[in-house]
Amino acid sequence: MATIEPTRSPSKDAKNVYGDSSVVPVDGIAVEGDTAELRSRFTYEDAERLKRKADVRLLVLLSLCYLCKNIDNNVISFVPTLNKGKPTNFYNMVNISTDNFSYASTVYTACFMLAEIPSNITIKWATPRLHFSRIILLWGITCACTAAVSNAGGLFACRALLGLFEGGLWPGILYQLTCWYRPDELAVRATFLITLAQFANIIVAVLTYGLSFIDGRGMAAWQWSFVICGLFAVLLSVAVFFLLPDWPDSPPSFRQFLTPEEGAFMVARLPPGASRSTDSNFDWAAIKKDCKGGLVWSFGLMQMFFGIGTVGMSFWLPTIVSGFGLTGTSVSASTLLLIPPAVLYIITSVGFGYYLDRQTAVPKPAFMLGAVVVMIGLFFGLIFCQSPIGLYVLIMASLLIYP
Repeated sequence: MATIEPTRSPSKDAKNVYGDSSVVPVDGIAVEGDTAELRSRFTYEDAERLKRKADVRLLVLLSLCYLCKNIDNNVISFVPTLNKGKPTNFYNMVNISTDNFSYASTVYTACFMLAEIPSNITIKWATPRLHFSRIILLWGITCACTAAVSNAGGLFACRALLGLFEGGLWPGILYQLTCWYRPDELAVRATFLITLAQFANIIVAVLTYGLSFIDGRGMAAWQWSFVICGLFAVLLSVAVFFLLPDWPDSPPSFRQFLTPEEGAFMVARLPPGASRSTDSNFDWAAIKKDCKGGLVWSFGLMQMFFGIGTVGMSFWLPTIVSGFGLTGTSVSASTLLLIPPAVLYIITSVGFGYYLDRQTAVPKPAFMLGAVVVMIGLFFGLIFCQSPIGLYVLIMASLLIYP
């Protein structure tokens, strides 16, 4: 790939974006010397072109990783609705109660939480490519092995391992993105990843409904579901291992799509506090400093309490909807009723993301607090509503607010 000529002087567009070519203000801090000189070689159009290249190479693979994670995690919510009343039903073959089924969710979530911080301490040392390919391979194998469980203990073990392996993915993705993009460029890309991942419920709904027609042919339908989802993850781990780039300034390789000068520019355009490949693998002082601030704790607690209501509903949603009886005697077909809420979530995610990325008049916390208040009202509606159709509508409305 040809490098961009370093001899041209800064263009008008370059100065509009980066300021004077000799002293470049970054988040209120003047950056001088080599960084300023390097930035002066690239125009605004050059920066946009390089970001588009990074989007293609990074976002496609990372979005598939997050989509696969949601598929392999969510499939367990759908399998109990397959072939109800038959010996090959999930509850009958695994010989568990609905209480044990709910404990499986608790085991997964607890292990997921325990794995997030330790897993992401190693990402800098291992590099994102090895980090992601390892955890995707391991959770794919675990998901496929869930098809062999025959009791509650085996199910708990598989869900615990799945949580441990999946825990490092999403924080790791966010970390890698901070090494490539400025903070003002992250929101739209994170929205893209999250929105695409919501296709997981659509894929799982269609997959499990189709597999209900081959129930008992070699394996039960629920076993086919776990095996197919797990094999997809194994194949994806191979693609990640060979194709995912690590850092903008990584040494030249078949995965590195930037020239050395372009990679150095992508790093130079980041603000001083951004993540870089040259950072230390672990900085205990920085962690203690962040934990003393109120932002981490306030945002974390808000996410925790918000998730208490939404995660539980997501886990039980296929079972809840199948109990409405809206599809008559075909319980397996009730999984298809999960497609409209998923589509609605995708539409509202894109809409809210587009709007919030462009408006500045209303503080972002005001939107989040407003969403929480409306969600509480909808949950009260779910408690007292007696109509199956009304409950389905309230569920759809809650997904309008959740994004």
